[in-house]
Amino acid sequence: AETHIGIAKRHVMPVNQDAIFAASVDGDLALLLVSDGVSTADYGSGDIASEFIRAEAFRAWRQIHDARLESTEQRVDFLRQIIARANQSIVDYINEQYAPFSGDPSRIMAATAVLCLVAFGRATFISTGDSPAFLVRDGKIERINRDHSVLTLSLVAGAGLDEILDSGWPEALAACVGTFAIDDTGRLQATPVDIDALEFTLAPN
Repeated sequence: AETHIGIAKRHVMPVNQDAIFAASVDGDLALLLVSDGVSTADYGSGDIASEFIRAEAFRAWRQIHDARLESTEQRVDFLRQIIARANQSIVDYINEQYAPFSGDPSRIMAATAVLCLVAFGRATFISTGDSPAFLVRDGKIERINRDHSVLTLSLVAGAGLDEILDSGWPEALAACVGTFAIDDTGRLQATPVDIDALEFTLAPN
């Protein structure tokens, strides 16, 4: 695996905010993660957020032999729980450091995530944010997930391109790990992270 801070992004944030995790047993069982921190944080930072996700992936891998993974629903839930626990870690960190919170909620640290579980000859993906996943097969490369950006989700909902571009910040994330509500005491409360899920059969070898 290789990461790169990004030619444009390094002018905004000089720290590489990527986190990766990859583990496998004989190629039959594997857990893979790519996460990229959101660079516009004033409360916490993107590298901390992406590291929380990596830490939860590592914890899940250590417990994977105790997990029920026979069905698609179970496999998606296994990955969803990694995201949920990482999301809670972000909320706990902000509460410990900044509660009662009175700043701009959009400046709280967050991260994208693409997780893949390989089991029973199937590849199960979940994603949130704008990190891409690709299928390489038969000499073709095809993106298999979508951005959770204002632009993409607005287009899916039927909005016109000019309308979206005129609304401001079309590339802003509409979903990511770092999802919360703020209660009356100024403390963050974790809320469910929007994800997309996909599963397909792997080709032989």
